Amino acid sequence: MKTANKMIMSIIGLVLIAAAILKVHQILTTIIPNFAQIQTQYNGFEFLMRMLDCREFVIFHVPLEIGLGIWLICSLFRKAAWLAGIIVFAFFCFVTGYKVVHGYADCGCFGVVKINPLITLIAVDIPAVLLLAIFWPRGSKLLPPPWPSAKHFFAVAIPTFALLIGITAYLLASPPVEPEPIEKTGQLWDKLQHIDVAEKLASGMWVVLLYHNDCPNCKEAIPEYEKIAPAYKDSISFAFIEVPPYGDPSESIVSDNTTALVGKLDQSKNWMIQTPRIILLVDGQVIKTWEIKAPTMDEIFASIE
Repeated sequence: MKTANKMIMSIIGLVLIAAAILKVHQILTTIIPNFAQIQTQYNGFEFLMRMLDCREFVIFHVPLEIGLGIWLICSLFRKAAWLAGIIVFAFFCFVTGYKVVHGYADCGCFGVVKINPLITLIAVDIPAVLLLAIFWPRGSKLLPPPWPSAKHFFAVAIPTFALLIGITAYLLASPPVEPEPIEKTGQLWDKLQHIDVAEKLASGMWVVLLYHNDCPNCKEAIPEYEKIAPAYKDSISFAFIEVPPYGDPSESIVSDNTTALVGKLDQSKNWMIQTPRIILLVDGQVIKTWEIKAPTMDEIFASIE
């Protein structure tokens, strides 16, 4: 039983460290909404859930995951580490379960690696809680005595704290990844040459929504636009343009029977576009641009006027 407990805690610790490393890569290479942006878009319990994926919280989360991962592996104060692990993964079950119920495309647990929250819940979070509960550290006390040897304690604690402080300082000092500049109004849209349906967008009035398939705000905005598009078909058209990296076509957030124009932004560069980005075009010319939160039709028509 003791060997099984040690093995399980070590595996779970390695999973936490791997997740933290992937989050570091995400922080340094991708656009992550910050707290202020989340605060302006959401309120209530949904704000709390979205806050868990904001840049500041992800940075805060990295040293916690690494620290807990090392603690689970190193065998110091085993029962206390076990208790911390089971509490943390019970919390993960709650958060991931919420994302499953509310249709999130990504659990947010593994940084740049996008995983359906249902898969994470079934394959990682619930098994971790169950295995920790079944193979608990029998015979271990929650708190000392006995105390671990000073040599073992300091050999683990000093490098661990140095690592956590260094990583945290580095991430806090790293500037956020800047998105593509907002389109300048009154000019032809410079991205038309990179879109496969540019010929159609070059004439008429269009509401163009740039989206990522795993973008939660896009997942909310696109169905709303699909719903209202037929009512405005005589005056304004809608287009949904996917930004690379492209998602699985079978899981597209654009419905198969959409009346909107569907296209793709090419892969000629690594586009750093914070989605959704909505551009109001008239004959290919930019009239207005919105980011993160999709405008209502009243806001769109006010821009036209």
